Parts: sequence; C-alpha cells; structure tokens
Amino acid sequence: MSSAGARRRALRGLLARGGAREQAELARGLAEEGFVVSQSTVSRDLRYLGVVKNQEGRYRLNSRNNEAEDPVDPERRLGRVINSYTLSIEASANLVVMRTFPGAASVVASALDASLETGEVGNVLGTLAGDDTILVVAARPSGGRGVKERLEQIGEMT
Repeated sequence: MSSAGARRRALRGLLARGGAREQAELARGLAEEGFVVSQSTVSRDLRYLGVVKNQEGRYRLNSRNNEAEDPVDPERRLGRVINSYTLSIEASANLVVMRTFPGAASVVASALDASLETGEVGNVLGTLAGDDTILVVAARPSGGRGVKERLEQIGEMT
C-alpha cells in the first residue's frame, strides 16, 4: 500500500468520512491506514484531487473537479474514474471487490467494461455493479490479485 493511487484513495476515504480542518489531521489519518506522509505530500494530494474547504472549514472533495472528461482511450478513462471515484480495491482468489462513493459504482464499472475490449486489464470474465460496490470476476481461479494490481497500476497512470 505504498502507491500514490492507493494513498489518494485512502485520502478520499478520509474526506468522505468527514475530512478534517487541518492537513496534519489528514496526515495522521493516513498514517493510521499505513501511509506515513509529510504535510507537503498531503498538500500535493489535496491539490491533485481538487479538494476544497467547505463553509465549516473542513476539507472536502469538489464534485466539479471529479467530473473528468471522457477521453477516447478506454484505459485512460478507466484510470481517471478509478482515481476520481474508487475508495478501495481488494482481491480474493478470482474476485476483485472495488468500493466507490455511493452511486459511482456504475460509472467505474462502465469504464472497466469499456477497457476490457482492449485486454489491458487482464483476463476478466465480467463485472457486476451495485450502488457503491463492484465485483470483478477474473477468468483464472487465482487471477484476482493480478487484476487488482493491474487496476491499481492503471489508476497510477493518470
């Protein structure tokens, strides 16, 4: 869990749960999740994610900044939606479970489905999306870990 994408997903999760008033609070929250970072790293990540402060002085995601353009390249689009809407990616055997913000699972699953045609994600049988959870089924009995790693790698490319 040392990638920038994983760290930013953890930061989005902290912001979704109420955020903080100071960057030091966010750094402590990230440390509790296994990401030991400096205040300057938190600051860069907040800028990257388009985070703003609300009227109460708490950091929050700016929904306008999360509405990414829909690039033609399916892998680039998938990377953008993974970074914008995905909170976590976990694997077990041939299954990958992606957690998103409420209502965003279909957006991420649609981008994932579009990218499957290129074969860039790996050998995936299909996806099933709910409100805030996506189930990705890998074709191989032990393929979940590889699909998870590839999804995280795609999320890093944006």
